[in-house]
Order: sequence, then C-alpha cells, then structure tokens
Amino acid sequence: MTSFQQVFSLFFFLVLAFSNAFAPRAVGRRADTRCFIVKKYAGGPVNSLTDLHRAMRSITKDNFDTRVQEIEGFMKEKAGQSSYTKGMKRLKKYAKSFAKTLPEGYCKEAKATAKKRAAIKARVEEFIQAKQEAAEAAAAAAAEPEAEAEAGEAAE
Repeated sequence: MTSFQQVFSLFFFLVLAFSNAFAPRAVGRRADTRCFIVKKYAGGPVNSLTDLHRAMRSITKDNFDTRVQEIEGFMKEKAGQSSYTKGMKRLKKYAKSFAKTLPEGYCKEAKATAKKRAAIKARVEEFIQAKQEAAEAAAAAAAEPEAEAEAGEAAE
C-alpha cells in the first residue's frame, strides 16, 4: 500500500465512523428533550418561588379561596418586588375570570412594598406640613395689616 492509499483509507474510515454522530437514531427510544419535570402542585404551604408558580397554575374556580390563603404568607414575607407585582396581577386576573374578589386588604402589608409605602407616607407628611406652614403664613400675613391698622388708630 502506498502512502496515498493509507491516508485515503484512514480518511474513509474516520468519515465512516463519525458520520453516525450526525444521523438520527434508527432504533431505540428518543431521549426526552425536557430539561425538568413539572410536578403538579398538591397544595399546602408555599415556601419558594417554584411553589408559588405551581400554586398559581393550579388555581381553578373551585379552589380559588384556598389557594389565595396558601399563597398569602409567601407573598407577604418572601416575595420580591417583581414576583409580588406579577403575582398580584395574576391573582386579580384569576379573580376577575372566576367572578370572585380578593379579600379586602389582601397582602397590603407585604415586605416587598414596605419601602414604597414608607416613601409615599413621607411625601404625604411633607405635603401636609407644607400646606400647614402655608396656611400659618397666610394667617400671619392677614393678621399683619390688621395689627398695623389697629396701631395706626391707637396712635391717633
């Protein structure tokens, strides 16, 4: 065998060996392409974001009230700002589609909204204080001409 024949035969066998890697499998079961298996939510306390998503997906008209109660603890204590906002939007959407309502004041004291509530409260207090100062200044300005008029009458 010449060196050309050796190189050609080596190339031929390599191509033959690796060509099967790009061909579809002819026999056997196909591999599962899912990255994870979604478990059904069986109920109970919601302790993680995954449990929250499962609980949200499992809401029906019949179990709406119980799921809302199960979700409330997580939404108040552990949910971040974006998961709180999205979760509340979804719950309101489900409530509207099932012709139900969320309980009054549901998750209003959530940890995720504490900073926003504090900022709003500070702005409202600042606004009220500014209005009171303006009213006091206006009252003082109104009282000043009267005091001058009284002083002028007393001087005469």
